[in-house]
Amino acid sequence: MVTVVIAEDEPLANARLQRFLSKCESIDKVVVATDGIEAITLIKEYQPELLVLDINMPGKDGLSVAKEAVDTQKRPPAIIFTTAYDEYALDAFDVNAVAYLMKPIQEEQLSQAVVRAGQLNRMQAKDVSAVDQKSLVLKRSASIESLKVSDIAYFRAADKLVLAGIRDGNETVVSLSLKELEEKLTPTFFRIHRHTLVNSQYLHRIDKGCEGSPYSVHLSEVNKDFAVSRRQVTTLKKYFSKMHS
Repeated sequence: MVTVVIAEDEPLANARLQRFLSKCESIDKVVVATDGIEAITLIKEYQPELLVLDINMPGKDGLSVAKEAVDTQKRPPAIIFTTAYDEYALDAFDVNAVAYLMKPIQEEQLSQAVVRAGQLNRMQAKDVSAVDQKSLVLKRSASIESLKVSDIAYFRAADKLVLAGIRDGNETVVSLSLKELEEKLTPTFFRIHRHTLVNSQYLHRIDKGCEGSPYSVHLSEVNKDFAVSRRQVTTLKKYFSKMHS
């Protein structure tokens, strides 16, 4: 079962969140804070699986509370942000928020976000945040499954998301950043562009010219081409020379 910390300084919005969350079967405890400092104290005390944070609060704002929770908790909680403003959305997803809900919060929206939070918590319970060289757990459609790293041909950043390109031709959203993936999956994955990591096992050839770049790479099996940044061209050529020597 799930413990939730709500941090919301508006009494009516706070009561609304409590009412909606009380209807969620997966939640057995709701703890309420009215500012960011109180929220930090409650998070340390209760070690909640889920935070529902208003972005704008006295003391500490919701983003600061979330970052502190993520940095200090052994198993970081899932996070849902609520706000009357949309300019913080990008910052919200920097801490891997499962949802960014605009006020007034609708019950169905919150319910769906709680379900996504539950999926994230189950993934964390299986230590899926620790990617290794053999497997990676991804959410695909409505399911969560473990895929062999060898079945992932590339990762690409697009529209503030990171997508994994699977051997079967599909793409799926990944919760980790390209930087995190690069750190954990090197040397299997090679950065060819600030937006792209490719699985070296799929590198087939280097071509000249692609979308304004002097070079591109062609990936076998998935039959895709990706631009290579100028700074990576020399390193990639050396890699190919070593691979074919």
